[in-house]
Formats: sequence, C-alpha cells, structure tokens
Amino acid sequence: ADMAVLDRVLSVDFEFVDPQFPPGIAGLKALVRKNNESFEGWHFELHDQRCDGDRITVRWSGRGRHVRSYMGEQPTQKQVVLTGISIYRVT
Repeated sequence: ADMAVLDRVLSVDFEFVDPQFPPGIAGLKALVRKNNESFEGWHFELHDQRCDGDRITVRWSGRGRHVRSYMGEQPTQKQVVLTGISIYRVT
C-alpha cells in the first residue's frame, strides 16, 4: 500500500484514536500495515456513505485471507470478512 497517499490527503491535525496504535496519521498507517500483513489480499469495500452536517457515516466491509497473527492468535488461512460502520467528523 502507498502510505504516502495518507500524508497527501489527510490534514496534519487528523485524529485517529485506537488503543492498539499510536495517535494520528502514524497510527492509521500502522493499522493499514497490520491489516495488509495479517490478511493476504486485504481490501475494503464502501457500501453506504451519508453526510449530516460535520459528520460522515460509512458502512464498509474488509476482506482477506488470514495468513499472519493479528492479535496473538494462530492464523487460520481462511477468508475473513469484517463489517463495520465508521463515523467521521470533519472540522
């Protein structure tokens, strides 16, 4: 993955909060690296996006084959599908 694109498209004051990763753009890059290392062929699909004022809601899914440990577990070598909803605030 081209991590430099994150530096080009995100503001320097971009906030990313996840207790497993550093804050900000560095943390988002670490998450992307971990996903790509743990799940072969990892990719996202965006299903729905809605904007309401300064909030953007995105329903997404991620897919890939579990080839390396993500959180200490043994890799299953199986196809994994994760789904989620993210809410972003744009200021």
